[in-house]
Amino acid sequence: GTPGKYSVGLLMREFCGPDWDEDPVSFALTAVARLMWRNGLRHADIGMIQVGTESLLDRSKSIKSNLMALFEEHGVTDIQGTDQYNACYGGTAALLNCLNWV
Repeated sequence: GTPGKYSVGLLMREFCGPDWDEDPVSFALTAVARLMWRNGLRHADIGMIQVGTESLLDRSKSIKSNLMALFEEHGVTDIQGTDQYNACYGGTAALLNCLNWV
């Protein structure tokens, strides 16, 4: 490795990984639920969900499809969006897609 790659180059002070019972889907579900609760958002107010990630649980179901469980229980079933799987570009692509949608 390169000395200081993470601490100097990326300014990383700490690193942690998921526990045995955590995965990208559980992270996304928690993040969306907290974001909506903390900002007082109604489920019906959401029109698009873009997921930018380099990790997926498996290739059988998108993370966005799993996130829809949070909305379906409130009767919201028509939300546009996709997952963007790309190591360094997934988050940027998702953000650009949202900006284009607005």
